[in-house]
Parts: sequence; C-alpha cells; structure tokens
Amino acid sequence: MVNHSLARVVLMFAGFFSFLVSITFNSLSGFGAKSGVFKHSTEDVTVKYTTPITPAQWALFVWDFIYIWAFAMYIYFLVGLCRRTAYDWLYTTPAVLPYGFHVSLIINNCLNITWLFLLDRELLLPVLITSILMTLSYYLILFFSCYGLKIYGAWLNKYHNTDLWLIRILVQNVVANFYVDEHVRYIVTIYPVVILWLTGTLDNSATAKSDIYIFEAVILAISCIMLVARITLVVWKHYKRPLYSGPSQSPVEIALKQRKLFR
Repeated sequence: MVNHSLARVVLMFAGFFSFLVSITFNSLSGFGAKSGVFKHSTEDVTVKYTTPITPAQWALFVWDFIYIWAFAMYIYFLVGLCRRTAYDWLYTTPAVLPYGFHVSLIINNCLNITWLFLLDRELLLPVLITSILMTLSYYLILFFSCYGLKIYGAWLNKYHNTDLWLIRILVQNVVANFYVDEHVRYIVTIYPVVILWLTGTLDNSATAKSDIYIFEAVILAISCIMLVARITLVVWKHYKRPLYSGPSQSPVEIALKQRKLFR
C-alpha cells in the first residue's frame, strides 16, 4: 500500500469491527435467555434495580440513535481511506484523528461489551467500575478529536470545510465553557441527551410530589433554557468570532511537529 498508513488502516478496521460486535451483543441482550448468550434481558435487569432516577424504558431509544450516528461516523472513516488531498491520502495528511483516538474507540467498544455481560450477571460493583472506565474513554475520545481540530482545524476550514463539519457533527457530537470554547464550541448534544433522560425519569417517577421529582423538574427546565442559550451562543460566535481567521500551515508541516500519539 504505497503511501498508506498500515497501522492507521488496521486501527480503523479494528474499531469498526469492535463496534459491529458491540452492536450485535447489544441487540442480543434485548432477547435475554432466548439469545443463547445472555441470562436476562437488559430491560429486565434495569427494572429489577430501578432507582428514583431510572428513566422510563422509552427514553432508552436514544441508544439506537447513538448507534446509528456512530455507524455513520465509521462509514465516514472508511470512505476517507479512498480519498486523497494534494499532499497524500486524506486520513494520513492531515491525520486529524490521531492514533490515540482510534485506540480509545476500540477500548470503549470493548468496555461496552464487558458492561453488558457484567450487568447480565448482576455484578453491580464491576458494572459501576466499567461504567466509570467507559466514561473516561469517552473523555479520551473527545480529547483526541478536539486536539486534532485544534491542530488542523484552520487548514480544514480553508481547504476541506465539509470534512471539518463532518468531524464536528459525526465525531464530536456522537460524544463548554468559555475557557475551552476553542475546542468544544460545536459540541451540543449533551443538552438534548440530558433533557431526554430527565423527561424519561419524570415519566417513570411514582409521585409528582416527591422532592426528587421536583428537583428533576427544575433541572429539566434549566437544561431546556441552557440548550436554547447554547445554540444561540454557538450561532452568534460562529459568525462574529470565527475560530479560524489567519493563515494556516500545510498538514505536512504541522504533522512534523506532533508526537507519535497525536499523529
């Protein structure tokens, strides 16, 4: 493979394969004992260990949406293997998403599969630990993607603006504050996810007069207000304070300055 990066290609396909395995096991977990793999369905275990902040089952459809979104992300990665720039293959020059990003994706998919089996066996402490590790892996994925756009964002904005937006939409939002605005300005999906989760929790509450119900309702109202404010702020900054306005280096010049993990 002339000019191709074998290591990067292997990581992309390994990530896609681990994602497909993860989706397969997630689908099987919905059938419980009928699947021949799991003892209980995820829904049955969730109902058995319901807490005051457990959302209604309908709210969990968000995972189907996330998996579809993630599938679109992987398709974008694989299509990128066949695209070239004036310098080299698009996925290598510029390598916007470094090795650490793809490794973190693979780890996250493996942790997701592990979580399913631990939950099926009702090992709640290991489930909690795995959930924490999954959260950390999500932060790593987000970190590497934000770092990549920090380095190559100006060049993408000038020469491949569509790819810049695809990375923002498909990668960074399948996972802010003013100090890190440069890195997370266009990440907004956390707000609708929180709103959906809280709505499902309120719908699943036994009584509308409990302190927890009132607290959740207040947080839901605040989340809705913050979503509107966030979108308004993002649109305003996009036009009034663009992230990339000066000249940009070529991706080759930039890559030579990066450590191996961030290439």
